[in-house]
Amino acid sequence: NTCLIHFIKRLFIKMDEVKAELAGRLERLILCKEMLEDNKQETQMVLGELSGELAQIRMSMAKQRNIAHLIQTQIQAAARMTELLNTYEKRMKDCKANIPVGARKQNIPISTNETSNKGKENKKQNETTSKNGSKDVTPQPGNKSSIDQVEFISIPEFDSVPKYMKGRVQFATMNSAVEDINTALDEKYTFLARTFANMSTITEKKRFKNLKSQENKSTAGVQFITADDLKGAQVLKFEHSRKSILTILRHLKKIKEIRGPGNLIRIVPVHA
Repeated sequence: NTCLIHFIKRLFIKMDEVKAELAGRLERLILCKEMLEDNKQETQMVLGELSGELAQIRMSMAKQRNIAHLIQTQIQAAARMTELLNTYEKRMKDCKANIPVGARKQNIPISTNETSNKGKENKKQNETTSKNGSKDVTPQPGNKSSIDQVEFISIPEFDSVPKYMKGRVQFATMNSAVEDINTALDEKYTFLARTFANMSTITEKKRFKNLKSQENKSTAGVQFITADDLKGAQVLKFEHSRKSILTILRHLKKIKEIRGPGNLIRIVPVHA
């Protein structure tokens, strides 16, 4: 009986709590009803304003989403552009690293007076005559400016060469070959500038005599090299590649050949 009494007391307490909660809700409902019924027109006006503000907020959020999407697109485009620029920079570095030696040399135009004075100086230097009757074109020791050089070819010149003549020869290969010829000319005429009396070994004296024996009346006043002078070259040391490259250089009038006696072929720089 005691337990039943306690249970009933707790039940009444819970019922009072539920009653109080329902009474509070009912009071709030009555208050809302009174507010709505008090001034319906004002209530509708407030609800309309709230609805308009809500619509503006939605529109603003839509614009912000569009702007965010546009910014994301621009960020992606910038990332692609950065990647392209990095690739371009890498290619430029590779191109710069693969430019043939000496390809950047530029021919500085010489005025008529300078050319005339230079011709007079060269004439005085070339007055001596070798035993076979040809003019001595050996430069003075330390004077590399008097050594003839083959002019490097330009891209338009290379493009003008017929395809059957070019074959698989590349533009870079051509200027590397020109560098080989110029290096051989420098080495040969720097060696000859020492004169026979200054040769210290038998090997050098034999080489000096051999180089001088290649000169004759047809080589008077010109400097040249032969295939033997290109044995240490990078591009022209092989005969099969040397033949096609020299053919192109003759076509472009960068060099000419003086043949004979026998199989001897002399490669001579030509200046425009």
